[in-house]
This record gives sequence, C-alpha cells and structure tokens, in this order.
Amino acid sequence: MSGDTICVSVDVEDWVQSTFDIESDISDRVRVNTLQMLDLVDELSIVATWFVQGMVAEAFPELVGEILSRGHEVGCHAHTHRPLWKMGAKELREDIQTARKTIEDAGGRALSGFRAPDFSVCPPTRSLDQVDRSVFQELAEQGFEYDSSVVPARTRRYGISSAPRGPFMLREGLIEIPTGSVRLGRMFPALGGGYLRVFPQAYQRLSIAQSKAGQYPPVVYLHPYELDPRELSELNQTRSIPLKTRVLQGLGRGRVRERLTQVTRGLRSVTMQALCAGLRREDLVTV
Repeated sequence: MSGDTICVSVDVEDWVQSTFDIESDISDRVRVNTLQMLDLVDELSIVATWFVQGMVAEAFPELVGEILSRGHEVGCHAHTHRPLWKMGAKELREDIQTARKTIEDAGGRALSGFRAPDFSVCPPTRSLDQVDRSVFQELAEQGFEYDSSVVPARTRRYGISSAPRGPFMLREGLIEIPTGSVRLGRMFPALGGGYLRVFPQAYQRLSIAQSKAGQYPPVVYLHPYELDPRELSELNQTRSIPLKTRVLQGLGRGRVRERLTQVTRGLRSVTMQALCAGLRREDLVTV
C-alpha cells in the first residue's frame, strides 16, 4: 500500500431524511447537491467512491448514471438509512438487497462496495471481538467485495476504538477499508463530517501524516449536503429545526471546498475498488 494515495468517498443521502426525519421523502436537494459535489471533485481531478443510498437511487436514478459516466465508482449505502445493528436478520437482508438492486438497476453495473448508514455495523465499542458480526456476514453472503463502515475510534454514536487504521481482512472474507483517523493520546475520527469541516487544519494534516507513516491511504468521507450552507436555515422556516442541530450540522459547510483541496493536495486519488484490486489479501491482517 502506497503512502501517496488517498480515497475520497461521498455518502449520497438527503440530510432531512437521513439525519432529521427518517420518515421524510427524499428531497430534490440531494440531486442538486450531488451534482455540485460531482463538479467539485471533477474540478479537483479527484476520482471518488460514491456510496449511494437506495432511496436516493429510487428517487433519482439518473444520479447513479451521472456518477458512473464521470468515471467514478458507485457503492451501496443501504436503503432506508436506519441503523443496521438495530435490525433483525430479515429486515437487514431485505434492506441491503433492495438497495443493491435499486442502485444496480439505475446504473447497469454490479456493486462491489458497501458503507453502513452512520457507520452502524455495531454500537460504539472497543474491539471487533465484541461485535455481533451479522452485518459483515450478510454483506459476504450478498457478494460484496469490501466494506468501509469501520471507524477506528470510539465516539458517542459509532466506532470501534481498537480496529486497525489501514485496510484489513474481515474473517467473513471481505476487505475492510476504515475511514480516516488520528491518534492524539487516544484515537479520534479525522477526515469526514464535522471533523473535516470544523477542526483545525493541523488536525487533518496530522491524520494524513500518520497514514503516510503507516503506508495506508487516508480515507475521506463527505456528504453532498455539506456543500449547502443555506439548507438548515431555509428548512427551519417550515420544519422548526432546533438551534443546536442547526449549529452542529451546519457549522463549516462553507469550508468543504477548501478542506477537500487541502487534504488531497499532493496525493493521488483512487477508488476503493481500485485500492482493493491492488491489495494482496494474504498480506492483510485478518480480524
């Protein structure tokens, strides 16, 4: 694994439906914002992996084709954006199957990668040994090649604090590609969401430096709605969004272009599918 590469990923979801009101319909904002994000990564000569939510592909199937036509990879981001670890076996299987079929029908191409909504393969925990592996087993049975749902840092909502920071093998047979992290005494997420938008640039630079030292590619994750700084104030006119939510979810949205430019500077972007193709499975630790 080379220290001069980076994986940029985009979780294609609608903020209201995925984060604020799971019962909402998918809005047109996700279409508009995704096209803007496509333009941005093209402008920066970035090739990315786009984990598309099934409900988004159902509402706007043309988005899947547009992503593929620009030379990017499309992966699966489940269907409803409900936490996977809270689902029973039947609901889990049907959610992933529905998403995969919807996205593949829209793009006319098989999917090899998966990312759980809100990294919800398990509740926040310390070790993969403590994880109910049902999600990983289901992904393997459905034929996925890799997963990118593990955050090697424990937060209030997600993460596995002692997970490897670079690509590794899951014993279910999938390659796991963890998201970016940084060690500051203990492990913290680093290269996505508010950690990318709000934290100091030195924080991201340290994460990149640690990835280079470990000879594994840093993994960035973005959302199309992070290019939409007016969304929450506009939505608040009809939905009464709490001030705390507006602040936490809206802070730094205007910085995404700048931050993405900074973290990718001097690095060659590769899709996760391409990364997996260059890995020797026998060289990866199995957990």
